Amino acid sequence: MLREWAERDVPAMVALFDTAEMDRWTPLASPFDREAALAYVTRAQRRRREGTHQLAITEDGLEPLGELIAFPTGSVGLCEFA
Repeated sequence: MLREWAERDVPAMVALFDTAEMDRWTPLASPFDREAALAYVTRAQRRRREGTHQLAITEDGLEPLGELIAFPTGSVGLCEFA
């Protein structure tokens, strides 16, 4: 199940995103600590209003296991996924 990131996800986000692999392959802050996670949630909420969807991937709508991002492309009906 996909859902919006929420402030309650901060501890899980730190565990998911504060890794050497995430530091190497993504533009995320490193270290990805509590403050970085809170800023990320705020930014994701703002980007949602602008058309980009940053969604937590879950099994049951609760604990985040990862993230899916859908970026608008400027073409009607098309988006880019990450």
